[in-house]
Amino acid sequence: MLPISDNQQPETIPETMPETLPETLAQWLTYLENLHDKTIDLGLTRIAKVADQLELTNLSAKVILIAGTNGKGTTSRFLEAYLVKQGYSVGLFNSPHLLHYGETVRINTATLIDSVHTKAFSHIEQHRGETSLTAFEFSTLAALKIFKDKAVDFVIMEVGLGGRGDATNIVNPDISVLTTVDLDHQDWLGHDRETIGYEKAGIFRANKPAVIGDFNIPQSVLDYGHQLNSQMVCANDAFSLTEHANSWCWQSGHLQLNNLILPKIPVQNVSTALAVLQQLGMPLDEHAVNAIVISLVVEGRFQIICNNPMLIADVAHNPQAGLYLATQLARYRSRKVTAVVGMLKDKDIYQTLANVSSEISKWILVDLAVARGAKAADLAQSLEKLGISEYSCYDCAEQGLEQAKKQQQNDEIIIIFGSFHTIAAAVKGC
Repeated sequence: MLPISDNQQPETIPETMPETLPETLAQWLTYLENLHDKTIDLGLTRIAKVADQLELTNLSAKVILIAGTNGKGTTSRFLEAYLVKQGYSVGLFNSPHLLHYGETVRINTATLIDSVHTKAFSHIEQHRGETSLTAFEFSTLAALKIFKDKAVDFVIMEVGLGGRGDATNIVNPDISVLTTVDLDHQDWLGHDRETIGYEKAGIFRANKPAVIGDFNIPQSVLDYGHQLNSQMVCANDAFSLTEHANSWCWQSGHLQLNNLILPKIPVQNVSTALAVLQQLGMPLDEHAVNAIVISLVVEGRFQIICNNPMLIADVAHNPQAGLYLATQLARYRSRKVTAVVGMLKDKDIYQTLANVSSEISKWILVDLAVARGAKAADLAQSLEKLGISEYSCYDCAEQGLEQAKKQQQNDEIIIIFGSFHTIAAAVKGC
């Protein structure tokens, strides 16, 4: 698959502004979902036109742009918490949300009232003219509008898909971050790590820092960084981590942080975040890092919903995330684990389930009632290929979770995973 560039994007039919603008946040979200003829339409030409007109990319804030197959959310949340603790005002744009849109745009770790979002949406709508935008592009512009109005010190933006052609790439980051590179969204980004890595490295900027947290960096990423003369800060080279049974250490140059508390999120992502903070000139010490680690819980990332009996939610939805989920579940190997799984049909269902299957005792498969949702029967086919013939199927995540709870013994664990949609449905019912 060729790298994505703007001149490869299909023509789209622009939509005009309605006679009456939506009023509530729910009305706006419905309107945005139907505004463009494609849910995903990579390329920067359309969004850049509107952003330039509204001067939304000339932010006074320092901008951190984060791409990666996995790890964007946890890396950005650690950065957000640390910078706020240091006394800075921080805007965070991340997606997708779990329960409500307010999770998408945060200021100083807090969600905003609906009117802040609707006011920003209205501003974009009144100035976009006949330029057609996807819902994600519209949300990106609205977030930039909010951050500019609030005059925050730092803006942290998570890439939606890939990097080079993603809407967030209209900003000019002070630091680019690439967490991990693995197989996901192959129909859009390519079918191997080298091609995908090249697309994600598209967020790098000439002569500016690019922090790379992947332990096995694709050569395409390094080549592109050298081509731009980016100041690449690479894991296992410029910085490294050592994990022990009950603690871990981080080192970069002469700076070494010892006896760090193991976080509830991947250590690799905290390590990457620390490298970013070092590039920003932030003070780093064990006490400051541990203070964040103790309190930081990222929703849907091996999140313990309840302890007795234990219910865990994880958004693992691709092979790399499935492998990490297996390592986390291995800590509870003495206990039986029931998996409630729902996935999107464009994911690598077989390999994701294969990577976690050794830790699962019982399978409950559920349909996802969204456009890209897979049926439980689709997941069952993958289990059959793995030699697993015992499973049950349900019409939705709520039903599957209800059945898992009815059958659960006090010492057993339920893990619900596979998609943000699956987790959201389950969390609502808890």
